[in-house]
Amino acid sequence: HDVADIENSYIAVDQGAINIGRAAEQLSVEVDQLLPAQTLAQAFLLLNQKRVDAVMAFDGDVKIYLKTAADPRAYGVSETLSLGSSQDSVICRRSETTELFISHVNAKLRELSVSGELEQILSVQ
Repeated sequence: HDVADIENSYIAVDQGAINIGRAAEQLSVEVDQLLPAQTLAQAFLLLNQKRVDAVMAFDGDVKIYLKTAADPRAYGVSETLSLGSSQDSVICRRSETTELFISHVNAKLRELSVSGELEQILSVQ
């Protein structure tokens, strides 16, 4: 629940989420406590094999992974520990085609938001 809880731990880092140097800085740990994982599945395999004590990854990726993983284990996921946040966006060169694309994406996001599906998709479960 706190960075101090993992200070003496070995951590698998999803390389798609953050590089090892930045992860060590964010966690205030030595780089040799971090093990780079090529995929989230690999990170959880390292956790299952008890080669690491924790996994560092994007929370959205973890939610999707846990819903689809063949492994039925339940993992403790901190609801309070956050090392940062980001806002996703789509950037396109302005053209007639991209204007249509952006309008379509915005319309679908509005539909999902109004129906409550967007909140359900993004919710912690």
